[in-house]
Amino acid sequence: MLDNHSGANELWLRSGFQWDIAIHHQLRSQVYAYGAKRHWFNNEVNAYDDSQPATSLSRAALGDHDQKLYGNVTT
Repeated sequence: MLDNHSGANELWLRSGFQWDIAIHHQLRSQVYAYGAKRHWFNNEVNAYDDSQPATSLSRAALGDHDQKLYGNVTT
């Protein structure tokens, strides 16, 4: 396919802190966020499997995928 294209935009953010409250007491926290937007147009994948008589062809004509992940770890 000569008119195919694909791409992705991704962003990772992370921040945190550590606070020594007392000699044996500590507070730690980390927050994070991830976002991705992926797209593809007229992409195809050819896979060879020697147990099959022919090559397997998989096509994705048009696709968009958004992913978001947020989290926090506090100890």
